[in-house]
Amino acid sequence: MSRKALPIPQVINDYNNYMGDVDLADQLRDTVLVNSIILYCKVTNTKIASKDFRIALV
Repeated sequence: MSRKALPIPQVINDYNNYMGDVDLADQLRDTVLVNSIILYCKVTNTKIASKDFRIALV
């Protein structure tokens, strides 16, 4: 099956080109938060819910 080239509106093309960086930044932020919770619990020898930890950061 061959693919047919279709024109892409510029707004769609821009979104696809630039939003990938935002998604990557969100993934990295989430990874940092999870690792921070793990380290905090190990260092303080306590347990805290993820939601409570995130609220405490604000």
